[in-house]
Amino acid sequence: MRNKDKFWSRVNKTETCWLWTGGCFSNGYGCWERHKFAHRVAYEDFYGITLSSQDHLHHQCYNVKCVRPDHLEKTNYHDHKDSPSGINARKTHCKNGHEFTKENTYLKLNMTTLLFARVCRICNRERQRRKPCLPQQQQNEQVQL
Repeated sequence: MRNKDKFWSRVNKTETCWLWTGGCFSNGYGCWERHKFAHRVAYEDFYGITLSSQDHLHHQCYNVKCVRPDHLEKTNYHDHKDSPSGINARKTHCKNGHEFTKENTYLKLNMTTLLFARVCRICNRERQRRKPCLPQQQQNEQVQL
């Protein structure tokens, strides 16, 4: 890994967790080189492997700033969603009671957290329908810009 010493200099090794002291994403997870999760970088460096996008790391200590490799369990989406931190992944219905089915659900990437979220098509359609429409003149003015 490039900048290995620089990466590990941003880790505060306590008696329990190894805490990331560098920058963080808005969800609290450590951020390395603007787009990588610090705990994934630490795991890959420590074990000398490359994680695939299908691999998930579960924080057994439930501390999202922890990068200690033995606190991270390599798992997959289905096992990870069964952990207490995967509570949203276990939900079968949206907040308005619509079932998350293949036909009624799509995934939306959150560019801040780099995580996918399920979106209910029925609720999204209703949200779009309730959005205020611009008068025709304002729409034309926007197109001309």
